[in-house]
Amino acid sequence: MIIDFIIQSAGGFVGWVASLFPPIDIPSWIEDPLGPFATIGNIVGYSGAWVDWTILGIVITFTGGTWAVMFLIKFARAILTHFPLFGGRG
Repeated sequence: MIIDFIIQSAGGFVGWVASLFPPIDIPSWIEDPLGPFATIGNIVGYSGAWVDWTILGIVITFTGGTWAVMFLIKFARAILTHFPLFGGRG
């Protein structure tokens, strides 16, 4: 009940602040964002004769996974150096 009041009050405040500004016209590329992405998708689809997208996807995934594992190892080493048992000074 109190949460509902807080949410309604916050919504009313946001609506009041929004009413202080004049209305804006939204550009067409924001209203229909799939247009540019569809164009890019068509270009990429036609380039399949020159680029093997399956292998490229595997390589990019493997590279990202390797970076993630290395980051986790570095993060674990940084955390473990705070404990005297693992070589840190505490």
